[in-house]
Amino acid sequence: MDQNPQNSYNPSSSLYNNPAHQNSDTIHNRFRFELEISQEPVRSRMCGFGDKDRRLISPPPCVQLKIYDRETGAPYEDITHLDVSFYALLVELWTVDETTNLSSVVQSPKAMSGPGASSRGSEGLPGSGRSQIVRNLIGTLVATAFKLYNLDDNLGIWFVLHDLSVRIEGEYKLKFSFVRLSSTPGSNPAVPVLCESFSQPFRSYSAKKFPGVIDTTELSRYFALQGIRIPIRRLPKPDSDLKHSK
Repeated sequence: MDQNPQNSYNPSSSLYNNPAHQNSDTIHNRFRFELEISQEPVRSRMCGFGDKDRRLISPPPCVQLKIYDRETGAPYEDITHLDVSFYALLVELWTVDETTNLSSVVQSPKAMSGPGASSRGSEGLPGSGRSQIVRNLIGTLVATAFKLYNLDDNLGIWFVLHDLSVRIEGEYKLKFSFVRLSSTPGSNPAVPVLCESFSQPFRSYSAKKFPGVIDTTELSRYFALQGIRIPIRRLPKPDSDLKHSK
């Protein structure tokens, strides 16, 4: 019998109904999670195999975590006091048909395996006399959760992937996987994936074919105002301001 009343099961208590105060097994059993990609990746410029010319995927993917009661299907909306510090989103690079993980590729002295292999195959890589496994998707591949307001001023749990780059030209999808890390020191580091979702296809262009960075979206600007470090492009000055500046 449990000697600690704080850990006892009480269906009517707010502690039980708040997923912030439950172990991962209880959360997995009682609540259902979904990922909603509110801002899809559109394009990027391949950055090759050097580390000095990284170009970010634009616009930055913005993914919202939705929580539902598994029994009733009702959305869990009272997230004000929800502890999201152990929520994480993993991101990987996949083929458009969602069958092959291309987050890492084999780099050989003469060729690169992957979609749209570039002639810059071994540029910038030491030890190019032998094949190597190298990352194709680089940047921040694990995102932490933030409580942010959307454009309708509704509070939600968000992951903002503002630091992602692709080395090789081609068409891809991003795969997002949500996990809840254990808050217990020394516990099993393996955690289950609670939900996952693929983005829409996007393209990584060569430097010559790249049509340019997507203009900063309203959602990105709104998240930046709330403290998220998103690269923001300045809005062009109105014609009236340009006339006065002359």
